Amino acid sequence: AIPGIRLRTTFIVGFPGEKESHFKALVDFIKEKEFDRLGVFRYSREKGTPAYHLSDQIDEETKKERERIIMEIQKGISYKKLQGMLGMEMDVLVEGRKGNYFTGRTEFDAPEIDGMVYIKSGRDLKPGDICRIRITSATSYDLYAELVD
Repeated sequence: AIPGIRLRTTFIVGFPGEKESHFKALVDFIKEKEFDRLGVFRYSREKGTPAYHLSDQIDEETKKERERIIMEIQKGISYKKLQGMLGMEMDVLVEGRKGNYFTGRTEFDAPEIDGMVYIKSGRDLKPGDICRIRITSATSYDLYAELVD
């Protein structure tokens, strides 16, 4: 393990010929590696691609169920990892405001993909500000923090 990095990956489920044993191996791999960020897409049969003509196409319900299973596993992994960040201090890029919170991202968060950092602050923060925060709580995908003076 290398301190201070986050690993992210994306998987496709339901590729033609994917057997239950293949899916189980993927699930076991995800549980073992515990990626910080993980996305999953259902294979989509597209005309004009070599895979369009492959036999053993997987039905849509199976693909949806496999996607659901993986994302449920990842939700638990993400929750555990974010809970492990409680009390940590880090820098956050402020993006805006939502209700009583300022919103921002850590250096590990991709816009429109990853969760947010919700910051309680008595100061008026502006988009583009970089501020030091302390993480006070977390959900499966979002962090809540207070400004460190």
